[in-house]
Amino acid sequence: MKKRRLVILPGVPAVTGGTSDRSAVGQHEPDPEYFGIRAKGKIAIEAKPEPLEIDLSRTAILVVDMQNAFVKKGGMLEKADRPLVGEGTIKPIQKIL
Repeated sequence: MKKRRLVILPGVPAVTGGTSDRSAVGQHEPDPEYFGIRAKGKIAIEAKPEPLEIDLSRTAILVVDMQNAFVKKGGMLEKADRPLVGEGTIKPIQKIL
């Protein structure tokens, strides 16, 4: 398995970068028009500690266990001295999903 790294993006609590050597059961090619996007090419996102390059044709979105600790005052992000994105994080995720 390849090494993974954690990247904090503005407006998004956490994103993991990297890939797995394991293949998914029932893999298929989704219709990008269903999601209103064109999943082609690569994009670069300014992030800390370094910019993140994402290949849209090989990228999935995974939201795991959204908790108040990540989006509310006094939560994990605030304690880690990261910008607090608040409940405004949830609506953009709902649009994507």
